[in-house]
Amino acid sequence: MCNCDLAAYTLIQDLEELGYSVPEDVSVVGFDDFLPGGVGREEDRITSYSVDMDRMAEICVKSLIKKIKHKKYVEGVQIVAGRIVEKRTVKSRKEKII
Repeated sequence: MCNCDLAAYTLIQDLEELGYSVPEDVSVVGFDDFLPGGVGREEDRITSYSVDMDRMAEICVKSLIKKIKHKKYVEGVQIVAGRIVEKRTVKSRKEKII
């Protein structure tokens, strides 16, 4: 699990240079479901946790405005739900039980 998809992409490149295969040998997951333009091909997309950037920005701006106006606002960490986006960098490791 990497802190962002760009870090996951770099890790995958490093693993492949060492002779490992993703996802056959190692599963890799990113966080943010975003790669900058020109990085990677569509078929190389990374399994990731997609965050709701619009909602995060909305919460941040509203909190900042309240803080500037000296109004009560939620301090600390605020949770914004996201979702797993399954792509090509994770392989199921479950063994079939018969």
